[in-house]
Amino acid sequence: MRSAALTALVCCLAFAPCGALPASSLVNTLATPVRVVVVANFENGADAGDKPGEYQFWVEREHLDETLKVRGAKGVVRRNKQGLYGLLLENLTPFLLDPRFEFDKTYWLFT
Repeated sequence: MRSAALTALVCCLAFAPCGALPASSLVNTLATPVRVVVVANFENGADAGDKPGEYQFWVEREHLDETLKVRGAKGVVRRNKQGLYGLLLENLTPFLLDPRFEFDKTYWLFT
């Protein structure tokens, strides 16, 4: 009887829809809300100061001067004083998995 109840419980949890948990239980209350993120596909060289690629134009024109280290990312995530974030596509997954940031109400621009 115990085994059957345990099996039923495991099945219910395994097949429950992703929205079964309240969103408030998944949000880190200390996380920084991210409002706008620009995701660039490529960059020729450095993020600034050399021959510009797609990402460098965003970095220089939008003054993405603050750099943030994100665990697992090959490069850095950049941010300006107004809260605009910028990154290369290859760093998107580590950025999304970083618990320091909240993406519930984020606008995304993929270039």
